[in-house]
Amino acid sequence: MLLRKYLRPYSSALLAVVVLQLVATMASLYLPSLNADIIDHGVAVATGTPAELTRSGAENQLRFRAPRMLDLTLLVSALPESYKATETAPGEYLVEGHIDPQVLATVTAWCARLDVLATDMRVEQRSLEDVFLDLTGRELRS
Repeated sequence: MLLRKYLRPYSSALLAVVVLQLVATMASLYLPSLNADIIDHGVAVATGTPAELTRSGAENQLRFRAPRMLDLTLLVSALPESYKATETAPGEYLVEGHIDPQVLATVTAWCARLDVLATDMRVEQRSLEDVFLDLTGRELRS
């Protein structure tokens, strides 16, 4: 009884809050499934969810950031024979080969030996920036 009496003047506002909350909940459930397009000069060069785009083409890769121009010879010699390690951009490194816990331990031990901290380690996942650069072959514009 008291609720009816005191909430009646606010019934339209309460209805609006309930409707907006419902819309927000539906949007939060729908947005992660939206497709993303990577566009280059007005042409869509890739389409998929962000998760699909960042996983695609990253199989058997370990990416990380560390200070630029590190000596990779020790890392390459510590990795299995068919593995490659490169600095793809200043301070951005890529190890290619079957990535397992032993390889991850080898990379972190190499970093510790050089007294550097590797950051942003990603196993079999690229950033959307990496995907764009791989697809277009161009640097990002500032």
